[in-house]
Amino acid sequence: MTQKNWWKTFYTQHFAEIMLASEPSYLESARSFMFRHLRLQPGQRVFDQCCGIGNLSLTLAEAGLQVYGIDQSEAYILEARKRAQAAGLACEFEVADAFEFILSPTCDAAINWHTSFGYTPDDRQNRRMLDAVFASLRPGGYFLLDFINLPYVLQDFRATMISYHPSREGEVQVQRDSELDLKQGLMTQTWRFRYPHPEKNIEIQGATRLYLPYQLGDLLQEAGFEVLDYLGGLDDQPLSLATPRCICLARKPEDTH
Repeated sequence: MTQKNWWKTFYTQHFAEIMLASEPSYLESARSFMFRHLRLQPGQRVFDQCCGIGNLSLTLAEAGLQVYGIDQSEAYILEARKRAQAAGLACEFEVADAFEFILSPTCDAAINWHTSFGYTPDDRQNRRMLDAVFASLRPGGYFLLDFINLPYVLQDFRATMISYHPSREGEVQVQRDSELDLKQGLMTQTWRFRYPHPEKNIEIQGATRLYLPYQLGDLLQEAGFEVLDYLGGLDDQPLSLATPRCICLARKPEDTH
């Protein structure tokens, strides 16, 4: 059984090194997508909720944006700060709880990326993260929520996936075993990292709430957002059974006080 608040121990340096590495082409595509849909202009302020080691924050800052990122992992924030300082970029990073943290002064746009949402089986708890984003945005500000596309996952569910990744120690095998709990509406996952030197092998567990796209929309509306669109990928393809991602575009109403 996945432990409560599993994310506090899940996001290790092992996970960052192997799974949070992003290809420059992906980051450039994500930045272009965000500029289009968040209606961004250089100089504006963007909130990166659950920023990890800062990949997207730094990519956005390279385009002239002021970015504020938070993450619950102190190690990740230290790494993000080091990278921002080395590159001379306009980023600020803070260790904070995404269920609670509200940015002040407010920002022009916000992102929650890579399924950094739905970590608990309690919908009210999960919505607190959306409430915090809503309060962090200026009226009229845009928000992108990137989540798994549940219909895509279910139609071709794969209980075990194995991939191979380079590391400083050599090639690492990553085995991800997933289980569906349809009664609770959860997908639990066990990740096994197998290194060339077995003494370094680790096993970590996590869970994701199973939300259909319309249910994500309902949660966003309950938090006060206007839901504008559901997209299936960075090339603006519409959401469908063939798209692995569900990217929700939402907006804080102009008349919000």
